[in-house]
Parts: sequence; structure tokens; C-alpha cells
Amino acid sequence: STSHKTTSVKIKLTPSGPDRKNRLTIYPIVRSRFFHQPTSDPIYISIKNTLISLLNSRHSDLPTDSIRVDVADGEYTRRNSPAALAAPVALMLEASLNNTPLRPDVHFCALIDDKGKLSSPQNIWQSLQIYRSRTSGGRLIVSADAYELLSQQLVYGDPGYFTRWEVVSANTLDQALTLAIENDKGPMSEASQKFESIRTAAEKTSITQLAVNNKVRSRLAHILKLAPNHLSAKMLLLQGSGKRPMRFNQQALALVLLPTVKKMHHFLKNEVDAEYLRPFAFKKIHDQLRAEIDPLLQKRLLDSSYNPLYLDVLNQVKELRGIEKAIIRTNRGDYDYSAKTKVRRRFFDLQRKSTTLLEK
Repeated sequence: STSHKTTSVKIKLTPSGPDRKNRLTIYPIVRSRFFHQPTSDPIYISIKNTLISLLNSRHSDLPTDSIRVDVADGEYTRRNSPAALAAPVALMLEASLNNTPLRPDVHFCALIDDKGKLSSPQNIWQSLQIYRSRTSGGRLIVSADAYELLSQQLVYGDPGYFTRWEVVSANTLDQALTLAIENDKGPMSEASQKFESIRTAAEKTSITQLAVNNKVRSRLAHILKLAPNHLSAKMLLLQGSGKRPMRFNQQALALVLLPTVKKMHHFLKNEVDAEYLRPFAFKKIHDQLRAEIDPLLQKRLLDSSYNPLYLDVLNQVKELRGIEKAIIRTNRGDYDYSAKTKVRRRFFDLQRKSTTLLEK
């Protein structure tokens, strides 16, 4: 996913080489624009090496010496864990080689190693947030280790996340392929059919009400018996159990606060000249960041207003306003040079603190 939306990835498989047989050229495409990466580019290297290792281990009869990987740049940047592109490309390759069509509504959010094992990408929380914001849905495949952060999505009080998206987990590429194909005949197919009736009911009835309904809970339990990796059923059972998370745990809170801390750090390191401190800039960033973190308390998404991590962030954001007021006082002309020096010291001190906070 990108910082604001998911990215579509397509591949084009064409014969290549002198004999035009058993050779693949792989084109991940974003918005149908190609960008040929130099062979030294980290994106090119990480994706190509992973895919070639996978193909070598899974399809020994398929020559891989002529594989070329072209990655579209710009829309999917280096900030978005580029290696995450390898997993959907690997999934589509396997589907193509096995001649098994994929579901048109499948989304795949995972990293893959050269053995085909799946894990969560570094930006998994950001990705889950993007999916939560979408009104349309489909089948979302995540790695099994995403469970804890996925359950934290219930803190927002929107269990409809798990009916819009039928979330399922996989540990390996083979498991993901079984979940992604269009005509699966296994246990997940039956589980998905039963889940569809709950999605239909959710169009007319509150998910919160459905999650506590005994008949619905019985159906959800049966879905889990058929498919223990059906995370949507698991989350809806948790929602109606009276034990759903009401506040962010420390890991989720850190991820929620991370964008705020990054913005503050970027402002202090890149947008401010210590010799020409301008009060308006400090007020503007202060107000923006308070608009991001104040709702956490207002909506009671924290376990305590005295949470140390939250207080660290809040106090540093408040200091932006403190520096703004100090700049205004010194600009009036009734303060000597030493007063302006003190303001700069406060600025550099906050700059150091924001770096430390970002490292946490």
C-alpha cells in the first residue's frame, strides 16, 4: 500500500529467449506506466532475488536466467516497504503457472522470503488503516502474525471492518494461493459461503447487534471450526464477547502516534532555520498535530491520560507552542540577545528530543 491508498499490481507473462519457451518476463504495473530500474536499485534487487529464489526452489524445470523485473516507480515509493511487492507478484506467478484464476477481489498484504514464508510488512498498521477507511471490500489475505494488530482495529468501534473485508491469514505462499484462487473447493470455500450470510445480514442490522446474537455467534464458531484462519469470524466473535479491546495497547498506540512524531521531527529538522525562527510556522504545525492527537483522549482510545508515551508526544507538541510564544516576545524588541539565544536553545533541545522519541 501507499501512504494514502492501496496499489494495484499486475503482471504480464510473455515467452522470451531464442526458443520462446519456458521463459518469463515479469512486469509489475502501476497505472500502466513502466519505470525500468537500474540493476543496482534496492527495489529491483530485493524483488528479483526473492522471486528468482522462489522459482528455482518451486519450479526447477523453469529456467530463470532471463527473468527481468520492471517495477513502476513514483506511485509505489521506497517509503512503502518495496519488498512487499514481491508477495503479490509471487502469488500471481504461482496462479499463472498452475493455470488457476485468482479472485477479482483479493488483496494481499504480506512480505515473502525466498522460501515462501509470509510475515507482516513494516507498514502493516498503516495498511490496515487504509483498508479500514475504504467503503468497498473483498478478501484480504494477511500473514498470521498480523492478528494482534488486526484485533486493535476493534478499538475504533467499527466492527464493520470485518464484514466489508473477509480477512483470512496464511503462513506460506501455498496457503495464500489456496485462499486467493477463484474456484476453491476446500474448507475455506464452505466457511466463506456461511460468512456471506452474515455479510448480507450486516447490510440491514448493526454489526454490534449481530456480534452478540447467539445464532450468529454459533455460525461464526462453525466458520472458525471449518477454517481456523478466518480472522473476520474470529474478530466478530471477539467483538461480541464483551472482551474486545477498548483501548490501544502500547504497540498500537506507538504506531498511531508515529505519523505525528514523524511530522514534528521533519518540521524541526528540515523546515526551520534556527537563525530565523518564525512564530507562525510553529503555531501552524502545533495546531495540526494537536488535531491529530487530541481525539485519542476525547474518544477514550487510551488506557490512561497519563500514558507515558502519549504524554511524551503531547508535551513535545505543546513545546512547539511555547517556542512560538517565546519568539513573539523576543521579536518585540524588549529582550536582549541572550533571550533570543535561549529560544534557539529551546528549539535545539526539542529537535534532539523529537529524534529520541522517533527512535522509540
